Amino acid sequence: MAQSSSDSAQRASPRITATELARYMIAAETAKIGIIRSAKESVSPYRPRFADARNTIRAFLRDKARPRTLLRAARDRYVKRSTDASLGRFDREDARLSIDALDSFVRMQNQFGGMAFRPAPARAESLRLADVEVSVNVDLLVRGARNDNQQIGGALFRFSPAEEETDTAAGRRRDLGLYAATLVYLQVERNLAGNQRPHYQLCMSVDVQAEEIHYSPPSFAQRVENLESACIFIRAMWDLV
Repeated sequence: MAQSSSDSAQRASPRITATELARYMIAAETAKIGIIRSAKESVSPYRPRFADARNTIRAFLRDKARPRTLLRAARDRYVKRSTDASLGRFDREDARLSIDALDSFVRMQNQFGGMAFRPAPARAESLRLADVEVSVNVDLLVRGARNDNQQIGGALFRFSPAEEETDTAAGRRRDLGLYAATLVYLQVERNLAGNQRPHYQLCMSVDVQAEEIHYSPPSFAQRVENLESACIFIRAMWDLV
């Protein structure tokens, strides 16, 4: 007897993004099931926020000249979109949020000095952690300008509005960034490095609105173990949520 499509869906490997998994790692126990459910339900294409801002930042960092005109033109574009009545609510709101994100990036851009960026593959294999597919869509590959040319890393941009935070909340946001950077390192090491050597100081999660770069820690074995343990739980709960 042929399997039903619902049976096949249940047997499919769980799939979660790097940002979702990093959020899971710092979430309260009551929120973790919601993250799993959200990842499971994200099976159809959707329009992500900050897509234009993400592409603008990618283009700016790839360009050795780092042209400020590119950033100014993008900001002007978002300002016009934010009040364009011919656009839908999503587009106007995305433009408004993108203005703030781009302003944050302008303030932090000097943190990328001494790094050389190039495009990352549009499609790369997912990580597999404890039978869970972790989608780590690295935005750019990274090489330190003063480092051995054989060293390589990756940058993952995260867009999340930064609000007034307690010290505890800021620490959790930083911990999320460190988990995301660890996943970047694993992705570079397993799927993107080729004949080059991944280096933890070149693997980063960029928290744009918080204006912070979180680098993969030099000793991250415990974080990898924590990620794998989390994926065991995600795999076990996938068909139950």
